[in-house]
Amino acid sequence: MALPPADRLVGRDDELSCLRDLVRAVRDGHGGSAWIQGEAGIGKSALLAAAVAEARRWGCRVFRAAADELSQRFPLQVLLDCLEVTGGTTDPARQAILALLRPATPDAPAVDPTPAATDDLLSLVDRLCAQPVVLVLDDLQWADEASLLVWQRLGRRVWQLPLVLLAAYRPVPRLPHLVRIRQQAADSGATVLTLRPLAPEPVDRMVASLAGASAVGPGLRGTVARAAGNPLYVREVVDALLRERLVRVEGGTVDLVRGDRHERVPPSLVAAISDRLGFLSAGTLAVLRTAALLDGEFPFADLTVVAGRPAVELAPLIDEALRAGVMVESGSQLTFRHGLIRQVLNDGTPAALRLALHRQAAGALREAGAPPERVAQQLLAIVQDAPDGAAGELDDWVPDWLAGPGRALSQRSPQVATSLLAHAVNLATATGHPRRERLQLDLAAVQPESGLREEASRLADHIRLTTTDPATAGEATWIMAHAQHGLRPERAAAVLDQALAAADLAEPWRTRLVALRQEVALSASGDTDLEPKRAALAAAEQLGDRVAVAAAANALAGSLYAAGDSPAAMTVVDRALALIVDDPQTADSRVTLLANRLGLLDSLDRLPEATAAIPQFMAAALRYGKPQAQAIATSIGAEMFFQAGRWDDTVAAIETITEDMLTMPALHRPAVYGLAALIAAHRDEDALAREHVAAAEAEPLFGTATAYGHYMLTARAVLAE
Repeated sequence: MALPPADRLVGRDDELSCLRDLVRAVRDGHGGSAWIQGEAGIGKSALLAAAVAEARRWGCRVFRAAADELSQRFPLQVLLDCLEVTGGTTDPARQAILALLRPATPDAPAVDPTPAATDDLLSLVDRLCAQPVVLVLDDLQWADEASLLVWQRLGRRVWQLPLVLLAAYRPVPRLPHLVRIRQQAADSGATVLTLRPLAPEPVDRMVASLAGASAVGPGLRGTVARAAGNPLYVREVVDALLRERLVRVEGGTVDLVRGDRHERVPPSLVAAISDRLGFLSAGTLAVLRTAALLDGEFPFADLTVVAGRPAVELAPLIDEALRAGVMVESGSQLTFRHGLIRQVLNDGTPAALRLALHRQAAGALREAGAPPERVAQQLLAIVQDAPDGAAGELDDWVPDWLAGPGRALSQRSPQVATSLLAHAVNLATATGHPRRERLQLDLAAVQPESGLREEASRLADHIRLTTTDPATAGEATWIMAHAQHGLRPERAAAVLDQALAAADLAEPWRTRLVALRQEVALSASGDTDLEPKRAALAAAEQLGDRVAVAAAANALAGSLYAAGDSPAAMTVVDRALALIVDDPQTADSRVTLLANRLGLLDSLDRLPEATAAIPQFMAAALRYGKPQAQAIATSIGAEMFFQAGRWDDTVAAIETITEDMLTMPALHRPAVYGLAALIAAHRDEDALAREHVAAAEAEPLFGTATAYGHYMLTARAVLAE
């Protein structure tokens, strides 16, 4: 019996009607969004496909992508795929985004381009909406957090644009930030659809359609009942029975063939998928196992690189997989029809062979000049699959690559960089690799961004005490002092004093450490002695080192402000900002200087100038700041927006920092909760206001945070009134 064509969507009439209404409304310029939740195989992708077909029928532009488990490690990857921001694009706007995310040279300054790229992606969507647009993201549970935040911001715009957002996700794993964003979307009017298992009647219709019959017999109905109403399982089991001729149609009714052969029905979905793959040729199966090493969606060119075979050889094998329904085309990309097929192929490959294939794939992608994220995905798979202590699974080229092109990961994906660098350090140590010390420094520098300040401090301390290179000792001291500054300032001061006493401390590190020592003195002990800070700034300016200038200027400006001389402090800040300009090496210091400038404008009663300076400050914080600096900067910006009467901007800013609250110093958190509570109370959103009040009261330093306590006190007064 020949395989029938794909079954039509059954049992989802109400859900499909909701999506059709959204698509029809967008033709008239009315946007909207929908979130579809359900287990794997329940029909989310099929429902999205039906909505996409409807959108194209009405002339909408459709952009779609699907996330996978590895893509969540690379910021904005899912949105880039969705909006076709790929290497083959000829659109100048998309090319500009790619240039921002992928520096032209390996030694380009390490700057996190995610915030700037986010703004450019939002602008791209605005331009695309010159005509009705439908954006579709599948498997959103694997999306990276940066993509989710962009999706959240787009969700606020659908009411002003001819834009429809359709997202599908699984309830497991349960990600708090995904749940929060979905709830906020629902509160704003988004449609939320939860797909349940199909009832028996729709399952019968689906089975009959697959078999080309009008009714289903009791034997087959009992067998298919094992699918528990999951459409994917239903289809896989029926497909297996049809291929093996274990069912037949008589009088319009399809049922199991009598005899012992029906006992061979696959007992699980995995068995059904494995059975399906067994009908492919050996050559196609081998290529599919290689393809399973790549992302959920991948370009054909990547497959040729990893497989090490020309396109002309692979084309007929991929064509066989496409005709068999194992793979499908997604725009210019290829993908498995379902993630479970990819999982079965991976799980069916022996662990040792899988590791060897990932090593081969990583090396091939590196030699082909693939983006660092693509190479890193393969290296991560090696690290995750390798037995404990098997760092030697990483090839000898990895340390050089991480110290070269791979350094871009440190800003864009610090957790990925931390994981890979830790294993590379172990490998370099075991093999005596000449880049061991450089890798250790890079690891210590990125660890704080993964919440590993203590580990960074210990590693940097080890380097500074064991190195024979004065420049390396200076850099290690700088890293350690920064890590200790937020933990034990007195320890940072002692380390800096010890380093500065060394006669062979090289420039520019001596001048930088002198400047940092004055910053530590101000914040740790309140030392506002102006003369050593003026001397530190003068030395930094004479050397022309922007890193040292930024640190010394922050120290001197803070001391002048504490002494009551705000005009002089403003002069110092403006002079430093003019010198460091937009240098990525001084990113965090620049954000601090801009924050200080806002505070000084406020203290000088120059509120109109302060309000006008907020966008520049926020842009710098989001473009260059580390997560904690971004959170603090955004909280300061939210406060300035509030003082300027821009409540909507205040709320929008607060929403973007919710996920970074744990990295924000405790003294800043009551301000954020207080602002949110006060605005909610004024807007008669009492329940939300009380949630923010309770969150603030749970903070350990709430009672001592008097600098920000007035927001919370006012919110309580409004609630009481």
